[in-house]
Amino acid sequence: MAEETYSGTSRAAYCPSCERFIGPADTCPYCDADSARPRSLRWLRWSALGFGVIGVAVLVVTARWREVPHVRPGGLKRTMQFAKVRMTGTVERNAFVGEKSGQVDYMAFTIVDGTQSVRVAAYDETAVAMVRARQVPKAGERVTAEGSIVTGRDGRMRMRIDDARAVTIDAR
Repeated sequence: MAEETYSGTSRAAYCPSCERFIGPADTCPYCDADSARPRSLRWLRWSALGFGVIGVAVLVVTARWREVPHVRPGGLKRTMQFAKVRMTGTVERNAFVGEKSGQVDYMAFTIVDGTQSVRVAAYDETAVAMVRARQVPKAGERVTAEGSIVTGRDGRMRMRIDDARAVTIDAR
């Protein structure tokens, strides 16, 4: 048997006692009467919420323990936008440190691995932390950097460093 509706709304959305609209509420906010919905729907809603929370918790745990993939600069693809990767290469030229109003706000260098070169940049607090820790790469040094891949306006792929500790420098 089809449910009666008031202007397209299911009859179950109205209080069985006072006939006011209560939507998905289990108890009428006007007269405190129980809704006409079966108890199994209440259980289903709470279990769906519980499974959702458990699912998000599993995703967070697996994301934390996942190892960041090591990618060669020549292996970058456009579909890797915002992907977190690790790259190793030789610094092509001394790093450029940009300043604004006497404060470090940008640092960039290019790494090469024989296949292709990739520009690596750190901004704001990350650049300041790298300069303070004397982690400014020089030409010829071997660098391993971990960061996010971004595509510039010119279409070239770059790496953005989000943490100063994600860069290790090995002098040759």
